[in-house]
Amino acid sequence: MAARLILVRHGSTELNAGGGDGKEDRIRGHLNVPLSSKGRTEAVQVALVLAKKFPDDIDVIYTSPLERAVDTAEEIADTLSNHPKIVKEESLWPWDVGVYAGKPTQKVLPELTRLVETPDEAPEGGEPFVDWESRYLKFLQKQAKEAIANDETRLFVTHTRNVRATQGWVKEGRGGLDPEQMLGKYDVVDPAGIIVMTPISGERWNFRPIYGKGGKAGQVSGGLEKTSGFGLVIVLEDWS
Repeated sequence: MAARLILVRHGSTELNAGGGDGKEDRIRGHLNVPLSSKGRTEAVQVALVLAKKFPDDIDVIYTSPLERAVDTAEEIADTLSNHPKIVKEESLWPWDVGVYAGKPTQKVLPELTRLVETPDEAPEGGEPFVDWESRYLKFLQKQAKEAIANDETRLFVTHTRNVRATQGWVKEGRGGLDPEQMLGKYDVVDPAGIIVMTPISGERWNFRPIYGKGGKAGQVSGGLEKTSGFGLVIVLEDWS
């Protein structure tokens, strides 16, 4: 066994560009949109990849309570040989952007950028960015500590904004969650993509996408940007 954190982005929905019949990417937020037909296929594919690479290594699966994430998690648990338990965890929810959920991504991007830059301000019907980032990263910090202490592999099915926040945190600590990181044109991984995080020494972790190569946000596939595998400091005291 080895200490690992594995992040899996849920499969595509009708609101992801290229994920269904829609022609443009729309903000999902807290909308409980299910997996599209393509997303269900992606969930099967990512489960098979994980079963090949980590057949009985994953001790527990934590998932966002939203249907698209739960369905992805269930496909993974059913496919793994040890059928790990699934825990629904509210800290894995995406940022609640309120009235902007369901809107075309490119149209609301300037306002979401402003809200990241003024993180104490809440969007109408939503929550301040700082509340979401603190809740999510405190949870991830706790999981990182426990995975090392117990020599466990823990898997998290979550959302693109959570994956972006994790990358920014590992790269630069709290200062890494800027608008470019959170809303920039490059996704870390595609829907149903996999990130593996492993401790190097002390509080240094390697952050490595291993499946679903990522690319321009709102599109499908493309080149990696700053995600080819790097070891950087997780600043644990930022979230204590």
